[in-house]
Amino acid sequence: MSRTHYDVCILGAGMAGLTLARQLHRRKPDLSIALVEHRQFPVPEAVHKVGESTVEIAAHYLAETLGLQEHLAEEQLPKFGLRLFLRGEHPVEEDLAAYDEIGVSKVLPVPTYQIDRGRLENHLAQQCQSQGADLLAGTTVRNIALQPGAHTVQVRDAQGEWQIQAKYLIDSSGRRSWVRKQQALARPARHPNQAVWFRVDGRLDLDEWSTNKEWRGRCFDTPRRLSTNHFTGPGYWLWLIPLASNTTSVGVVFDPRIVAAEQINQHTKLMGWLESEHPLVAAQ
Repeated sequence: MSRTHYDVCILGAGMAGLTLARQLHRRKPDLSIALVEHRQFPVPEAVHKVGESTVEIAAHYLAETLGLQEHLAEEQLPKFGLRLFLRGEHPVEEDLAAYDEIGVSKVLPVPTYQIDRGRLENHLAQQCQSQGADLLAGTTVRNIALQPGAHTVQVRDAQGEWQIQAKYLIDSSGRRSWVRKQQALARPARHPNQAVWFRVDGRLDLDEWSTNKEWRGRCFDTPRRLSTNHFTGPGYWLWLIPLASNTTSVGVVFDPRIVAAEQINQHTKLMGWLESEHPLVAAQ
């Protein structure tokens, strides 16, 4: 830490805070920036966060606006589009070709990526620090005093407490939501959807889940596993997303009015539910 007064103080050094810091520096290199983050860096590569599948506009932002083309090409996985598997009325037990499949057969011209969030955040943290931003890791927020042009943030780390003053204050702390909670700015959610997720080690090669030559030949040059693969059913979709850290992100987005949260809110329950809904996937 080199100072206590900044042009910009960003609460949270996850993907939102780090990308903002890099974008601000690229546009206005003379800005002094502090990032307040409760975690220590480097974070685990397969960090327990979702949001790994980028769409075209996000990939353009990361590659072009932030200049991360080399990192994306060398350290992350290319995305083979969105792919949907619709099972119909009956569960599929043996052959993935029995699903109705919606998805591209060749890579689209606009590149997209499957993002290992921890790996990206570690890279961005290094970039921001090398550009002069102060990354205050292992630091928590104690209090915030909002004053236009002169905001004050009381923070604490292992060494004690002190104050940061900044002309601009941005809250990108995610669920911690320092400013929203302190200023009572929360609003009711407009939809009831929920999600559960976990990681599994290794790759899931979907092309090996069928021996149908015609089906396997429909996608050439690029394996289906690189897609953002969705298995659908009434009131939910199940995602399978590959990550460069040789792990696979698995999760379910669901409407609790149709799929009860109590059915899938623990790993053993989720696997039991998956065996009845998509036994072929569960067996992998």
